Amino acid sequence: MNSITSILGYTPKKIGVFKTASMADLPNDIRLFRSLKSSFPEATLVWISSKDSKELVKRFSGVVNEYINCPDYANHNHSHLNFSWFTEAMQQQQWDVIIQIDSNKPSVDKWLELWNPRLLVRYSLESNCPFKHTLILSLKPALAKECVQTHLLNSLGIPASPNGFQFPSTESDKRAFTQLYPELFQHPFVCIHMENPAVQTWPMCYYTMIAYLLADHGYSLVFIANEEQQTSILEICQHIESPTFSFLRENLCWSNLAYLINQSSLVIGDDTDMAQLAVHLDVPSVWLSTRGHQLQFHESRSKSVHILKESQPIKEVIHEISTLLHLNQENFW
Repeated sequence: MNSITSILGYTPKKIGVFKTASMADLPNDIRLFRSLKSSFPEATLVWISSKDSKELVKRFSGVVNEYINCPDYANHNHSHLNFSWFTEAMQQQQWDVIIQIDSNKPSVDKWLELWNPRLLVRYSLESNCPFKHTLILSLKPALAKECVQTHLLNSLGIPASPNGFQFPSTESDKRAFTQLYPELFQHPFVCIHMENPAVQTWPMCYYTMIAYLLADHGYSLVFIANEEQQTSILEICQHIESPTFSFLRENLCWSNLAYLINQSSLVIGDDTDMAQLAVHLDVPSVWLSTRGHQLQFHESRSKSVHILKESQPIKEVIHEISTLLHLNQENFW
């Protein structure tokens, strides 16, 4: 018997998972919900998270049943979060279980106290909690880089569903692009993604040379970046004869991003979230490791990702990309 059923004394009917969604952790999040649904098939599973989760719930309707939008609490330092509409919505749910894999701020504790779940499963580095009906699963620092969701399931005695992830795409995904750019999918293309310029480690000249290499070999280019980088991207594109496309990162929902990455021949850049999604989708990618960040992936996918260091010379970067796409670079230099 798993820990949840053992403590409650009955099989839960409503389980909420309080966790901010992220593209980098999306496969692990979906695996958590699949495992919970497998162990509690009659339970209503609710994702309590940011607005991006609403779309994901629609995509994975057989795994996640409902979605409740959690207000942004990250920038609130006061001791009480007075979002009355959110508190009221949560209190009406009659929670059997809430699994918290998110912030442990005192302000969030006030929320949890008002929600009044029959059982709170709290997963954190801390060992204390102000609630009586709480199962605390301590996360050891040594495990912090591993899959938190898998460790959580093991601690609860819930069998984890098999590894593997596919992002369901629909015809509307393709229409979202082809209505604006009918020629987008007429040639093979490469996605080039960039972090915020304030933390970007690769100089723009690297992206320029990569773009020329790909264009010389007949690839279309799809740039995904922030608004601050649009001027630089336009400067690159205006000198390239191959079709080029530029999208603002903030204007693309996750389904759009996943569809673009799925259709891409290669994904290149230093944005951690998009690199992580590419790895889980098993799309070949070249990722610049920045600021000590790491990608998490199963060993079976290790061949699809090529990690470069911040100090990697441009010639080595070009060689890596050329090798992956079987390009002739003899006349490039």
